Amino acid sequence: MINFRTLLMFYRRHLRVQPLRELMAVMGVAAGVALFFAVQVANSSITGSFEQLVHGVAGRATVEVAARSPEGFSESIYEEIAGTSGVRAAAPILERRIVASGPAGSRALTLVGADQRLTALGGTLATQFDRVGESSKRGSLVMTEPIARAIGAMPGGLVSIKIGALTDRLALGAMVPDDKVGPLADSPVAAASLAVVQSLAGLPNRLTRILIEPRGGRGREVERALSRRFGTTLNVRPVNTEARLLSDAAGPEGRLSALFSLISLAVGMILAYNVASGERRAFIGHLRESGMPELAIVASLVFDALILGAAGCALGLLLGSAVSELAYRSVPGYLAAAFPIGDQRIVSLETVFITIVAGMLAAFGAGALPFIGPFRGRATRGALAGAWISPADKPRWANTTVFAFGVALAAMGTTISLLTPSTSIVALVAVVVGLVSCVPMFVRHMLRLAGTAARRSSDAAARLSTGELQASPTRSIALVAASTVAVFLLVTIGGAVADVQRAVRAGAGATLSSAELWINPGGSANIYSTEPFSSGATQSALERVSAVRSVLPFRESFLDLRTRRIWVIGVPPQAPSMIAPSQLVTGALASATKHLREGGWVVMSQTLANRDHLRIGESFSLPTPSGAAAFRLAGTISNYGWLPGTVIMNGGEYGRLWGEAEASQLAVTLRPGVPVARGKLAVEQALPSGSALTVQGDAERQSQITSVLGSTLSRLDQTSTIVLIAVIATVVAMMVGAVWRRRSRLDALMAIGMSFAQLARLVFYESGCVLLGGCLLGLAGGILGQDLVDGWIRHTTGSPVRFYPAWELGLRTVLIASLISIGVAVLAVLRTVRFQPKAVLSAG
Repeated sequence: MINFRTLLMFYRRHLRVQPLRELMAVMGVAAGVALFFAVQVANSSITGSFEQLVHGVAGRATVEVAARSPEGFSESIYEEIAGTSGVRAAAPILERRIVASGPAGSRALTLVGADQRLTALGGTLATQFDRVGESSKRGSLVMTEPIARAIGAMPGGLVSIKIGALTDRLALGAMVPDDKVGPLADSPVAAASLAVVQSLAGLPNRLTRILIEPRGGRGREVERALSRRFGTTLNVRPVNTEARLLSDAAGPEGRLSALFSLISLAVGMILAYNVASGERRAFIGHLRESGMPELAIVASLVFDALILGAAGCALGLLLGSAVSELAYRSVPGYLAAAFPIGDQRIVSLETVFITIVAGMLAAFGAGALPFIGPFRGRATRGALAGAWISPADKPRWANTTVFAFGVALAAMGTTISLLTPSTSIVALVAVVVGLVSCVPMFVRHMLRLAGTAARRSSDAAARLSTGELQASPTRSIALVAASTVAVFLLVTIGGAVADVQRAVRAGAGATLSSAELWINPGGSANIYSTEPFSSGATQSALERVSAVRSVLPFRESFLDLRTRRIWVIGVPPQAPSMIAPSQLVTGALASATKHLREGGWVVMSQTLANRDHLRIGESFSLPTPSGAAAFRLAGTISNYGWLPGTVIMNGGEYGRLWGEAEASQLAVTLRPGVPVARGKLAVEQALPSGSALTVQGDAERQSQITSVLGSTLSRLDQTSTIVLIAVIATVVAMMVGAVWRRRSRLDALMAIGMSFAQLARLVFYESGCVLLGGCLLGLAGGILGQDLVDGWIRHTTGSPVRFYPAWELGLRTVLIASLISIGVAVLAVLRTVRFQPKAVLSAG
């Protein structure tokens, strides 16, 4: 048996012997925990903030009837719904996307029109908006304090409202204080009376949503009854359905981010193990030779792991909170364009608990590995890692088996991924495990090769550096493993993000190729052009402009299916190209275009077709505002930049089914010889004074689309940068710590005549050899990982991602590793200079 005092004494002994290594071990776990926590918070905040907003508005409502079109439905339906058996209360709402502008700037918001019937449902946000609105008689618009401050609006002042093609002004009646609504204060919403919003939107007696509070236990009964009555033309569903749609849209990026955060946690475990394992194994061997029972040794290792995990988790949670605040605060633009998501952080107890459990598992993994070697009888034969890679011995059968296992695991994962792209995420994990398994044998052969090269060199520093590396194999493995996984993540993520952004740019260019000027409301917030506006008069006015050849109306909106929100694009049949050629996946472009112009046919994202097992020519139905409409599949496309999927149909047919004669954007083609700049100026002058419409050239619109849709994997890019910074910091600390521990030996070398330049080259050769080897191994694995991620994105989202090996990114990483080596060499020289006089005196 062993008591707590003895365990504490053992750990204090570790701190005295290797305080820097203990600190680096804690930092290794903390770095992994920090990124894991930051990613979990970022992913949960996207859906969590939206769920809070829904609950803050809906209150006790659990069922809703929602429109399938931005134009909404007749307000007369409300009375029938309110009188349905089992309905306790119901509240009508009209929602429209607006751009609110004040002295300090503009914000894209969702304007909610409601009355006291919504307040009766008890939603926190709705209640507070109503209370502050009643307390002020100076205006009709209510905002939260953060939103009002962001645009510089003050109570009683006028706020410019751009809604559709019109610009209006409303007085800001009141601001909801932060402390009244908590995290909901950052929600991008504003409120006004139902009548005011209907008037602003030009939608008298129209609604977009009715929230319903059923009587106790009758929720399903009410939903079934309303579905039978209104389900053919309206969406009858649980009130939290939109949150599930958002979760589906954000799912691919969230899953990839979570995977890479898990890998970073594994990196932290590897770092913690390698920086502290050598001394732990030696100490275990000493305890065994002293007759200490094995259970007592196990208790000591468990105690060490507990302290390592507790310290690493505490520090990691603090660092992760800062990372999530600085790097993951903004919402990806492609999601913000489709859902009213706030940028508030949601830190739940569940997220903290999961992070602590993951961090403790990593710490116990790092603490358990040193236990394996000594209890296989190797404690008296030196460090386990040293036995693995000693260049003087032949590889042991077990070590060769581990290497072969790593190669086979990576190869098997890659093969399965090629056969079944949906398993690419699992294959990526297999590649990482395979790479780490190959590191010890890789280091062995790398040191043997370095030794052969050094013997042929006339530089004494080169020959001495190989001896130093062979004398400290554990440090070599730690540095190679850390640099391998860091470069792997950087190349995998950076390469995949670059491939996706190239696909977005190509898709944006192809999508906008049918016109030279584009006119739509809402600015950059309306990136998918889903806000309709009164376009008839505008189109007629533009057709009379001498520089204009044609004006074609495009009609676009989001349509909610059961599990996802899809983007529907109604392309005018007069358009020269109804399908972007680069977006076509299956089917013939000419025949698909012919079918679209005929009507009754659509093309849709391949992911949507695969989900319903549709083949070209087969019939299916879509739920439209006019009821279920039958179509035939003319071909499959990629997603046009919207991950959940896109459907393209004849614009005239869209107008008939959606009941909309208006457009959501106008495509203007100029007469031959008219410069785009002159044509744009002529079109802007033809618009009514005070119009809220934006006129953009093809290149300008393409740049805007690319900047927003290019954020699809932006958080992955941030993840790779954070991982790289964390690993570089840890590697530098390990290298500097190694130099510091060997300062007496370096002093001795200088005392016998080694120059500063030779000493610098010695350290440079050591660090450069190890980091360069790790970078090359990580680069090879990263290129493979990039291909796996690209394949998974293509399969999951339908994005037309093409694989372009990220060699340039990998070479830049190698350059960074070289600069780190040079920096560490300089630090070594500077540290040695401080001790040289002492060394010289002792030598004399």
